[in-house]
Amino acid sequence: MEEIDEQRRTERRFFHPAGKIEVKAEKLEYVRLYSWQLSEHNNKISAYSQTKAALPELITYQAPEKVEIVKEQTELHADELNWQVFARYDQQQIFQSAEDIPTRKETDIGARIRINDDNQWYQLEGYYSFSDTQTDIINLNGYYSWEDETTPWYIDSQINSRWQMSREQFDSQYAIDASISIGQIWRQDSVHRHQWQITPYVRYSSADLADYLADDKLNSGIFNFYRENHSSGWLGLYQYRYQPWVDNYLNFGVSSGSNDDWSSLDYLRFNSSWNQYYEGHIFQVGLDSYYRFADEHRATATWQYISRFAWQKQIDLGGFSQGWLKVSWQQDWVWNNHNISVEFSSGNNLHTGFAPYAHDEIIFPTLQLNHLLELSDYEQ
Repeated sequence: MEEIDEQRRTERRFFHPAGKIEVKAEKLEYVRLYSWQLSEHNNKISAYSQTKAALPELITYQAPEKVEIVKEQTELHADELNWQVFARYDQQQIFQSAEDIPTRKETDIGARIRINDDNQWYQLEGYYSFSDTQTDIINLNGYYSWEDETTPWYIDSQINSRWQMSREQFDSQYAIDASISIGQIWRQDSVHRHQWQITPYVRYSSADLADYLADDKLNSGIFNFYRENHSSGWLGLYQYRYQPWVDNYLNFGVSSGSNDDWSSLDYLRFNSSWNQYYEGHIFQVGLDSYYRFADEHRATATWQYISRFAWQKQIDLGGFSQGWLKVSWQQDWVWNNHNISVEFSSGNNLHTGFAPYAHDEIIFPTLQLNHLLELSDYEQ
């Protein structure tokens, strides 16, 4: 329909079903009408009619069950007393001494207790060593670690003691080692990590050369020529960790140790390792190169190349706890000797290995809490 009012044109268009149409407009001048019809086979009206279903007499509403996203949550209480029991088998053929030390095959059974107080860690360890070729010994070791909260400084200290019981005509013997390590750990960025430390140490044994010659089963942990010739000294190391990934990293380091005069070097060590965490398995592959200087106790300078492989896996013990199975192998390619170690341990907690114990007393460093906090501090 078209209307004209005061020189203004207005047009309206609309659809209307067939039938009578009434239009009221005083100034209506033009009307255009169109008509069309849909065929039976081309229409827009559905012939479907929905069957009316009878409504039930009573409708009961049932609320959906509450969805629990987390049913159980594991809590690691690093500030509580942690105990572990362990069994370990060691076969050693690689020694620092040039003397002909027979292969040591020992089975250790013992326990550890650990406690954490903020940034201080304490550990006490005791075990009995059964030896195939030497006298059995009792080991009692204590460890203390401290890490500063605001600076990169840390301190580690330890005292290791070994006791050999008296037998037949031989008296009991003992040996004590003590050391303290002072060092720093700092980051260049979130990928590059540096560490250095210096460790003075002292060793003491109640046995001497006469006891060694008289007792052919004197345990080499109590007396050997290397221990006798290095009753005190210092150890130093620098270590670089390259870790652009969360679940693996590379370590490179150099370290050295002094003779008992504290001024001449006993050896230089260059080490590298690759560490990988994969679906609960932890792997380590490494290579150590030693250069041992000639001195009054070593006729000629020697190189020593030792490859390392280690694997460990957490074992589910059901509702009781979790256990760790660890296997390590070392191969000396110069003298064709090797060390083998197998250990199983378990304790009173679900020991994932990522609880924040001492900075160096951890199973996989880049996945434990201290490492994540270290990254967070750097990024801030």
